[in-house]
Amino acid sequence: MDLSLLANWSLIFEQTLSSSNLSNFLIPTSFSSQIIAVYISTSSAKATWHTGGWINQLVETNLVNGSTTWNSFSQRLSLSGNIVFFPRDFASYQLQFSFPVWFPNAFISIWAYTGEV
Repeated sequence: MDLSLLANWSLIFEQTLSSSNLSNFLIPTSFSSQIIAVYISTSSAKATWHTGGWINQLVETNLVNGSTTWNSFSQRLSLSGNIVFFPRDFASYQLQFSFPVWFPNAFISIWAYTGEV
């Protein structure tokens, strides 16, 4: 596995979110890679701020009332770059993000690892 090779990464999502979208923001695409990279920044970060947000991996279960998504994994993310290794490999999943309430906005980039594991 070579995480340093740019050719092994594919940019999936990139957007600046306003303060009204910072809680439980669902990325509007599905993912399948067990490894992703997430970059988070905000326009007014102070030197004492370290938390960039929280990520939830949501999987479809169909357990209650048909099609429902359940949280299978959560992790705190730092401001700047994060590599996330999901413990289980799912054919498809969604990502949900929440950001600190004091953020006026959040810039987020998500890449999927496409190289050999």
